[in-house]
Amino acid sequence: AHLYGPSFGTDLVAAAIDDKAFDTVTATLLDPVSIKLRRRLPFLLDFLKAGKRLDEYVDAPGLAMVRDAHEESYDVIDGAVALLRHTNRANVDGMKKGALPKRLHQAMRASPETVLTVAWGEASELAVHSLMQSLMVGLNRDFGDRVLGMSFAGQGHALGSDNHLQDAVILQGIKNGGNEPSKDS
Repeated sequence: AHLYGPSFGTDLVAAAIDDKAFDTVTATLLDPVSIKLRRRLPFLLDFLKAGKRLDEYVDAPGLAMVRDAHEESYDVIDGAVALLRHTNRANVDGMKKGALPKRLHQAMRASPETVLTVAWGEASELAVHSLMQSLMVGLNRDFGDRVLGMSFAGQGHALGSDNHLQDAVILQGIKNGGNEPSKDS
């Protein structure tokens, strides 16, 4: 199986690998959010910054239909109210712990057949570039060619909203399962 986890989904994929929930062969993570230990308010503010970049991304084509579709799918007030729900507060508390590095190491040890691709935006408001680089150094040291890191210059957390980029990153993750990175990676 190939597992894909964008944003908070990176933690879910790491947990699924660690729990051996699937016969995982390859996994792709995109712009992890729980890379850094943070307090709740700074964490939520970082999410708001990511939302601002997403708005810029949505507005880039200058098409009202793109803006309308975005506004119909997400509302800041609805999002804020949703964060107050007990289950979502628990998710925020989980994400702000910065536990992904430890969880990924644990998952990769538990599943020696898994090949992992981790991608992030170098300007991400949530996946801090210097911390991602450190994570990749540790993963490469411990797991060698089972791990591939890909960073995207100038991209923020909103890069996860680009379906074509997601497709390319997932495809690279699947190719990495055969340890055949593309010429671009």
